[in-house]
Amino acid sequence: MSDAWREAASDLLTQVRPQLPSRPVAALRVLAMTADPDVGVIDISHHVARDAGLTGRVLRAANSAYYGLAGRAATVHFAVSVIGFQTLRAIAAGVAAGIGGTASLPDGYVRRYATTAAFAQQLARPAGADPAECYGIGLLHNLGDWLLHLYDPSGDAELRIRCASDVFGLASAQQQRYGCTSGQLAAALLSEWQLPVRFCTPIGNQHEAEVDTDDAATIVLQAALALAVFAEDDFTQVLTDEQQGRLDACGAPADLEPMMEQARSEAGWIIDLLR
Repeated sequence: MSDAWREAASDLLTQVRPQLPSRPVAALRVLAMTADPDVGVIDISHHVARDAGLTGRVLRAANSAYYGLAGRAATVHFAVSVIGFQTLRAIAAGVAAGIGGTASLPDGYVRRYATTAAFAQQLARPAGADPAECYGIGLLHNLGDWLLHLYDPSGDAELRIRCASDVFGLASAQQQRYGCTSGQLAAALLSEWQLPVRFCTPIGNQHEAEVDTDDAATIVLQAALALAVFAEDDFTQVLTDEQQGRLDACGAPADLEPMMEQARSEAGWIIDLLR
């Protein structure tokens, strides 16, 4: 990825930063920690407890009808033990991505966020990437869409209407209009928020035609994004050669139907969780 976009992203972030909530330090730290197999519930619970909003969401999830505890999850440690790291990742990423706050979100933002993450987790293992990490990357991949929506709501909406479901065409239009793509903008903010490079790089490269084939997480994210767009058309369209090529690059199975069914279920669960 060329560095030419960095100045444009920096300028845009300077203008949009006053509209953003405070840097979600605890949420981002928790998201990164849940992808580390050496980190346990006690350490993660300590970081969850540092953020009142994150703590509230975790306790609410643990006490929901889904887990059947009916108000018995009173501590963060117990709540994290109940919901597990998968749910915790979704909650932490939702806090970081602005979901559930007061800010306006672009049309389809939450659906794309959830569906891409669901596919990324499934595609990770055959591609040789870490499923937990790819899930977190998928959950944050469209953060730049929210930023552009805050910065230029009418212009952003105009580009989305013009490019419809062509995410790579949309990225090209964003580059021309803003000097950077939504993926690059997200990577710039996440880097500023000190999320690890292994998260930022795939997100920044998600719209690149040429990527390092050794970067499994980027290949996974691109393939997951292709499937998420396909899913938004209710699977009525035929995969394009470009979409199929991205799936082939990460070793996706020939029969996509089981993956589609699982992703539908997972995405629906994430959306319900973050309402």
